[in-house]
Amino acid sequence: MSRLVTRYQRSRGVKPHCHVFLNTDSELERNPSHSVFSSGFMTRVKNMDIRQLALNYYETVDKGDPEATSDLFAQDATYDRPGYDTFKGEEIREFYRNSRVIESGAHTVNMVVVEGSTAAVHGTFDGVLKDGSEAHERFADFIQFDGDGLIAARRSFFYRAAV
Repeated sequence: MSRLVTRYQRSRGVKPHCHVFLNTDSELERNPSHSVFSSGFMTRVKNMDIRQLALNYYETVDKGDPEATSDLFAQDATYDRPGYDTFKGEEIREFYRNSRVIESGAHTVNMVVVEGSTAAVHGTFDGVLKDGSEAHERFADFIQFDGDGLIAARRSFFYRAAV
């Protein structure tokens, strides 16, 4: 069962502004009595669950369909990924079609933090690269959604020695 941890100053009566979802036993279940939306949040997205939109990305990309994955991004979206220049718009589709080095695999999401229209995601990826080698990576993603529930910006980070 997952726990919901919120930054909430009960003694001062401050409303929560950030929700953290911790995966404690491989199930990520949202506590339905809490809202992930701040007052004044974008009108068209207010009824969408940002956490679920983020999880949908990983479910879709793990199916290996570059078109379905690309369709999750807005036309003017950006994607920052270590080792590449920033992908913009149609370049994202080309990345998933031709440049992505992953042949197949699955993401395990361990934590999702939602604030406004952005989800911060931490997890692991296990799979096979196109050269046949195995991949085992820890990652962190920051995914911002637009008013239509499409990915407007994504930034990926991987746990590797760099400095």
